[in-house]
Amino acid sequence: MSFHRVNWVLLALLLMNVRSELKAQVEDDDVTNHFERTVFRWTGFEVPDYQESDFGIPFATDRPDFTEAASTVGRNRVQLETGYRFSRDNDTGSRVDSHAFAEQLWRIGIGREWLELRLAWNYFSERSGLPGQRDTVDGGDDLQLGFKIALTEQVGWLPAMALIPQAFLPTGAESYSSEEVLPGLNWVYSWDIKEGVFFGGSTQVNRVSDDVGEAYSEWAQSLTFGMDLNERLGVYGEWYVLAPHAAPDQSDVDVEHYLNGGFTFMMHEELQFDIRAGMGLNRAAEDLFVGTGLSRRW
Repeated sequence: MSFHRVNWVLLALLLMNVRSELKAQVEDDDVTNHFERTVFRWTGFEVPDYQESDFGIPFATDRPDFTEAASTVGRNRVQLETGYRFSRDNDTGSRVDSHAFAEQLWRIGIGREWLELRLAWNYFSERSGLPGQRDTVDGGDDLQLGFKIALTEQVGWLPAMALIPQAFLPTGAESYSSEEVLPGLNWVYSWDIKEGVFFGGSTQVNRVSDDVGEAYSEWAQSLTFGMDLNERLGVYGEWYVLAPHAAPDQSDVDVEHYLNGGFTFMMHEELQFDIRAGMGLNRAAEDLFVGTGLSRRW
């Protein structure tokens, strides 16, 4: 059985062990109850005390790493995560330099503490070709629409989990649009090992398109480890893989492995700066990438 099938079977088994009763809505908006924050709770376990910020749910971002957080932004809250990324890939003497501007992700808490609406968009500028014969392509990416659903909080060794159903909508420039709706599903899980130290990962499958617009399925797996160096500064390291499944025969796609790491700095209780760098671990992957960004919650 392949690794991605094992992970989705594991998700099904985990969900069979949680109590499926929905949390009651608290009528007083000034009261934030733990059971509102997730759809399920682990059966037979006491829920630990929860450390809150003034916003109710502690500030957590889905950047700069590949793995999203297992928590939502919080009901009636808005969070913007944005940044810049540069990547380079040398393939048989032809170099590709890519700039990604904005990396915008809007996270909007709607209805319940455990539910958020997600809107993501990016703009690319890419130069490719042999020295002296380089072409430039610019344009906006397709809009990504999704929802994050917080499933469980961590209790002991049982993880905090979330599901993110998502889809790319064909709204981008001709050079970057898939010209069709591409759905996907992301399962996120994480553990706080001790105060200020965490481990997590994600398993996802998405429909993606190749350079000539042919769609296929792509599995992605990530594992990340992070820790707080002090009250403001954090560090993380991460591995992730992109694995095409049933790609068209003419598609020049292969499994890509990556390693990356970076730092986060809390400039304010609800404002975070980040910086990251990474590298491909095999020939099919991009050679290197660097990036930086800001995240703000209101």
